[in-house]
Amino acid sequence: MFKRTCAWDSTHVFEVESEDQFCPLCLNCFHNIYGDLFKSLMTFTEFYADIENIKIAFKYVAKLDAYYKNNILKLAASKPDDKELEMTCLICDAPYSVTQDNKFRCLCPSCTTKYYFLLKQNRNLKQIKELILNLKKVYTDTDQLGEKLLEIINSSNHN
Repeated sequence: MFKRTCAWDSTHVFEVESEDQFCPLCLNCFHNIYGDLFKSLMTFTEFYADIENIKIAFKYVAKLDAYYKNNILKLAASKPDDKELEMTCLICDAPYSVTQDNKFRCLCPSCTTKYYFLLKQNRNLKQIKELILNLKKVYTDTDQLGEKLLEIINSSNHN
């Protein structure tokens, strides 16, 4: 048996059966580097002929990969998953979900479209909430509440 040094990683020393046996890579590097990464791109002859340039490029790609993986992990740690909150619509009492960032929303998507955008033309969010809560004290039926809101919207638009 004859000892060889791996052309990919000089710290890898391996044995071959004869001195003239062509085997520039240890089995580990042959399978993990050439087989897994480069075999689909080039022949082994091409790989071995340009191994020094490939090693340099691989080193930079590995550094970039580590840099981006670390940044993605930091970003993921700094911004926890947006957990959804279950909310109840102030107008129709229907349940709906919002993210933590949108927990200020007080209306389901349907009521937002029907009423909020029209009310928003003349009022801020606090005023809209107060209006709805005050009307809910008088109108317990959702349809009546909706009709009254549309009446208010229409009268606001005509003034």
